[in-house]
Amino acid sequence: MMIARAIALGTLMVLTPVTAFAQSEYPRPHPMAVTHTAAFPGCCPRPDWWEEIEIDRPVTTPAEFLAMWQDRSLTDRQKAKAMFRAIEQYHRSEPDIAVPALTYYYSVDRKYAHIRQLYEFGAAAYIDFDRSLENYSGETGDLSAGLINRLAQIYLKEDLPERAEPLLDYMIRVRGGEINDHLLETASVHLGEALSRMDRHEDAVAILVQARHAYDGDWEKRIDEQLARTRDAMGWRYYLHDTRLSLPIGVAVAVVILILLVRLGGRDRARRPN
Repeated sequence: MMIARAIALGTLMVLTPVTAFAQSEYPRPHPMAVTHTAAFPGCCPRPDWWEEIEIDRPVTTPAEFLAMWQDRSLTDRQKAKAMFRAIEQYHRSEPDIAVPALTYYYSVDRKYAHIRQLYEFGAAAYIDFDRSLENYSGETGDLSAGLINRLAQIYLKEDLPERAEPLLDYMIRVRGGEINDHLLETASVHLGEALSRMDRHEDAVAILVQARHAYDGDWEKRIDEQLARTRDAMGWRYYLHDTRLSLPIGVAVAVVILILLVRLGGRDRARRPN
């Protein structure tokens, strides 16, 4: 009887989906309650090259920002100056202008000396921002998601996965319904990397497998690449957590266990006196 119970328990553990062992940790504190933040403008002086660049391009509306951003006649530094000026002028009064300027600033000035502090300020102020650029991004959470993805990328580059994790987790679990699939896949890849670096490999697999199945974006290759890196870190344990593999393995193990149970039952009957 004890052997049969042990086998049954083993069958249950093998067949239980990985998601059952990775339940959401929410309610958790809002990530900005536990994440390092910075205050603008004190955190972020103007770039060193500021006086070298001239641009007479006012950005006073979201439409003007979008036109400036898409203008191919402008250099990256000209765009960066217009965007930084927009953040300075409108971060208190017009988030519809300041948030896209923050979200896209990295693309034109990634070597800015205070880039992490700039994005920490953006996260603190706008992680729950709920409007998108007109005719540009599809969901109301896209600008916030782009900003958080960028900050997470900076944290991972600086080997600070514990700072990236709560931000990405919040965006996926809490704001996921307001974010397009492309950005959710990107956030999932970053979150999988952060979790793996924190030795939470099983959680990383759960997030990445969920992203592969749930989102209709263009980043499945990147998801699979991160899964491969996680597999290398986990060894054989990985195959119990990737549902593409764990299900057939679980079925095979269950069949073997059932055969053993049948044989054990047959032996017990044969030993009983008539």
